[in-house]
Amino acid sequence: MVSKTVIWETRTGVELEVVEASGGGFERGRVTDSQHVFQIDALGLSPADRIELFGEEAPRDRVLSHLVDDVPIYHGLILDWDYDDAAGTYTVTHTDLRELISGRFLYGIGGYHKDGLFLWEGLSWRGIMARALYYLLRYEVGNNNWAVPVRLPAEEAGVEKFETWCYEMRLGESIISDIEARPGGPDLDFQPEKIVGKYGWEARIGSPFLTGPDFEVTLGAELSPLKGLQIKRRGRGVYTGMFGIGDGSEQRLEVAQVPQPIGPLARDGKVTFKSDVGDVLYQRTRGYLDARVAPTVSWSFNLDASAIDLTQLRIGSLIGVNANGHRFARDGYSEHRVLGFGMDLADQNTVKLTLETLGTGEAEDG
Repeated sequence: MVSKTVIWETRTGVELEVVEASGGGFERGRVTDSQHVFQIDALGLSPADRIELFGEEAPRDRVLSHLVDDVPIYHGLILDWDYDDAAGTYTVTHTDLRELISGRFLYGIGGYHKDGLFLWEGLSWRGIMARALYYLLRYEVGNNNWAVPVRLPAEEAGVEKFETWCYEMRLGESIISDIEARPGGPDLDFQPEKIVGKYGWEARIGSPFLTGPDFEVTLGAELSPLKGLQIKRRGRGVYTGMFGIGDGSEQRLEVAQVPQPIGPLARDGKVTFKSDVGDVLYQRTRGYLDARVAPTVSWSFNLDASAIDLTQLRIGSLIGVNANGHRFARDGYSEHRVLGFGMDLADQNTVKLTLETLGTGEAEDG
């Protein structure tokens, strides 16, 4: 596995320089600051060349990338620069492309109109997400201060509708988060890519979840690729029955009473579905209870980088764990969706994972 750090120009995707960092790391999957640390003498750049290469006078005009076997697995917009004379270090702070969206409207300066309306119909939520990203990242293709090299999927037809007026002054992150939060709304990730020698991103829009190549690893009594394993089981949110509060008030209040016949010591709760009545209210209450009748189980762990192909790892990939003869985990299979991942340059043999445990198929004792 050969790793390297590259600086490239945001608007064109053109590689500018390969640079060698002495420390730092990166994180994918959420908008958070990451840093790379450079020894200023080792960079061998004049002040003018350094300012130009790292875009010190033009935030977001440069991207720092981490490549594995010449495949980019992380892109970060460069935002901040810190020099420490005593240590001789130059620290560069960078973050996810979504940070740019948080500072853009669907229109640029001059594009606001008091009667301006964005009304999108006949699309799925995936299609609406693609339309929003077009306006936020691509539509002013001739504007050198707007368009970035993001590859968008085709808009998907559907029956959903989305509208927003210019006077609402909604920033892009508000719109994207709103679409993600809708029932059936898709997850979004910007996958780093390099095509025909130029860098950019692929906008991956889930259906509604993101997917990717899956991996399987073994957890047993012998050496395992899992590092820092923690398993948490939480029972505080378990209920044995649920009252569903629906339409009406006082004696006319619609109430669904949903029991869980077999369970631990009785503990009931309530949930409100304002306008629901009858069987609809009962079924929605049943669904709410069914998700809360057993303790939740969550695993957290990191992986030895040699256990997977880092160039194929994606937000949405599933890590399947086969447990056999482990001192704590029951024998069986569990699946964990990758919500984020990262790496510390001081330990490039470890992939740091942010996971969502989907389920466990534990074997019965004996």
